[in-house]
Amino acid sequence: MPKAAAQEGEDPDPTPYLFVSLEQKRIDQSKPYDGKKACWVPDEKEGFVQGEIKATKGDLVTVNLPGGE
Repeated sequence: MPKAAAQEGEDPDPTPYLFVSLEQKRIDQSKPYDGKKACWVPDEKEGFVQGEIKATKGDLVTVNLPGGE
């Protein structure tokens, strides 16, 4: 089993990786969001992308994606 790497000095501050900045919070909160129209669509590259439901007809759902797909 490999040994842990020896560190010199104090550990770096992890705060930037654990918390969202105020600027990013404001950007996210200013985006319009409707819980009844929002959905997640599987995507090969990104895992899932957020879509907006445009119409439903029985089991068929029409979704608008940010990339226009």
